[in-house]
Amino acid sequence: MAKEEPYGEDPGIAPLAPEEILFARLLGGQSTIENAVNKACQDNPELAGALKQQLSEYQRRRNERLSRKSSSVKTGQPSDIDDLAELLLDHYSEELELNSDSRSQESMPLSPELQGRYDFLEEIARGGMGAVFRISDPVLQRELAMKVVLGNLDGDAPPQRLRRFLREARITAQLSHPGVVAVHELNSDEDGRFYFTMDKVEGKEFRDVMRYARDGTQGWDRDRLLEVLLRVCDTLEYAHSRGVVHRDVKPSNIMVGQFGEVYMMDWGLARILADKEDEPIHDILSDTLPSSIPGSTVITRDGAIVGTPSYMSPEQANPEGDEIGAWTDVYAIGAILYEILSGRPPYRTGDTPLPGHKVLQLLKKGPPRDIKEMSSNVPNDLAEICRAAMSRDVTQRPKSGGDVSNMIRQVLKARAQSAEQARQAREHAERSRSVTRFLTDLFLYEAGENPSLHRISGHDLLDRGAQELLEGMDEQPQTRATLLGTLASIMLDTGAAERAAELLQAETQLRKDNPTWPTEERVHSLRQLAKSPQALRRLSCAEEA
Repeated sequence: MAKEEPYGEDPGIAPLAPEEILFARLLGGQSTIENAVNKACQDNPELAGALKQQLSEYQRRRNERLSRKSSSVKTGQPSDIDDLAELLLDHYSEELELNSDSRSQESMPLSPELQGRYDFLEEIARGGMGAVFRISDPVLQRELAMKVVLGNLDGDAPPQRLRRFLREARITAQLSHPGVVAVHELNSDEDGRFYFTMDKVEGKEFRDVMRYARDGTQGWDRDRLLEVLLRVCDTLEYAHSRGVVHRDVKPSNIMVGQFGEVYMMDWGLARILADKEDEPIHDILSDTLPSSIPGSTVITRDGAIVGTPSYMSPEQANPEGDEIGAWTDVYAIGAILYEILSGRPPYRTGDTPLPGHKVLQLLKKGPPRDIKEMSSNVPNDLAEICRAAMSRDVTQRPKSGGDVSNMIRQVLKARAQSAEQARQAREHAERSRSVTRFLTDLFLYEAGENPSLHRISGHDLLDRGAQELLEGMDEQPQTRATLLGTLASIMLDTGAAERAAELLQAETQLRKDNPTWPTEERVHSLRQLAKSPQALRRLSCAEEA
């Protein structure tokens, strides 16, 4: 048996030429390939010759396949043409963007007529259900975002799409949290064209931010990505406390604002756990075709699967199994953590992404490759959190987004403490080296104005060093304070209590002038100063004796 290639890897695939990419896009359209190529040649005259060659080769291969005896028809297997389309999807689905323009051209935003209440500025986003506009509110003199329903050219929208639209607006409005975009108004014009307004979010999708971190650009790194993920956990914890499960947590549904804001977007698939009758999937099934695009939300009529495969929990992929709950979003958090740590989403090991239906098959079959296999330098503590959140047994996962947040914060806190301890150790070592250098120079210096150790007494030598410290040194103040305390301790032990007290007073004053220095060292110097009178009394008693 041939060795199976890792998921998503195919080293034999060469980069696509522009005409190949365009031709493959045309294959994914809704018109015949011949008509699509003719129109594309008119729109792209510079590629016309290459496109016609692509069409000719495609027709030749198609005719060859059709002329063969089709055993696949008898066995119920897909035809060769279907196989060719699936092959294109498998290898090029992300690059081709086969959610092609043809379908979007058949729908249009049903923008309301509001007679000057809002000024429409531009369309800033469009999905399968609605479009988002940047608008201006002349009354309050601010810019907002407005979401409207997509309808057909006659201005009509399917009722199930409208229900889902209204439901998203109401659920989002009920979630009053900094991580959820505030909804201001839900209304319609005289013709029944519904809209809702909300705060306008300036920023980038989290998937773009993760790409910056992978490339080491824009100042993003793993620690900053974890900060964003913590904010997502907190938002989902709030939603879970309100009995709402998002069910479509993924990087493209997370917005990172210009000033550190983090928003959980698109609550259109959210489930209100207390309302068993309220199931948005039924509306979505009537309004959306299945999708095989990587990163897209997968909706199927088979078992009502809903979610995005790379971030979808096993219970979403197998609706007959475990009940949906907060643990469903926890799995998606773990999948995002998996991508943060390894650089790739689950079930993908190569540069070429797998289409949604392939990922869905792998998800049903078993877990992805272990995070440590994907990247051996992943910290063990974060790897354990990732494994726990992505456990296929829902009882083994953290119970909510807040539990994941606490686990990650404990790891980051422990690392911060370790880093602080290491900093203090380096600082103490440096100051100890400074003390050693000073005392070494003091005792071994044999030339110049300072007499050598052989010509003066130890007390005189220490006194000279003490005087130099009292008059000021070129060393840093904290090092000087340490030297003062060290010499004072020596002098207390050798009977020079008066000089020691003078040094301790100078040290204490230095530490008083610098309240940010370690408190325990200041306390130690005060204790030493308090002991100096006792040493003075002992010295006085000894002299009298």
